[in-house]
Amino acid sequence: MKKVAKKVAIGSFLITFGISCGVNYYEGKAFLEDFNSKGSRIAVEVAHAESGVSVSKQTEPTDCLEAVKQAGASEIMIRITEAESSNNPLAENKTSTATGCFQILNKSWRYYGEMLWGDDRFNKNIYNPKDNTELAKFMFEKEGTSPWNESKAKWSK
Repeated sequence: MKKVAKKVAIGSFLITFGISCGVNYYEGKAFLEDFNSKGSRIAVEVAHAESGVSVSKQTEPTDCLEAVKQAGASEIMIRITEAESSNNPLAENKTSTATGCFQILNKSWRYYGEMLWGDDRFNKNIYNPKDNTELAKFMFEKEGTSPWNESKAKWSK
């Protein structure tokens, strides 16, 4: 099966998403997410059918808390996602590459993602609460709470 890039017209811009592009859902809206050549995240809401993107109905959790509970994660992980992102899967840190429910850094997403998913990591999406939680749970099993030490004062209470 040949994978093709997705193209989305936004105003006068045409944005091409690579074959590793993911479709994510948040609050009933669909977003395309990919990384540009410099490693920066690009997320674009898919608002109209004429964008040329086929979007299937969302069956996965749409918020962080629901994803953490479905994953059977510990109470400490619930507190971490509340402290890190206020349970917002689209949360982005303004001073780092930390993203999503557990504010996972890009380098951690790539490193641990390769360990957990192998080549299937290209089908995963850092903004997807299920994927973000699955990787955070894996990181937690490997490293404990150390990846989230910066916010420890908020979640350790």
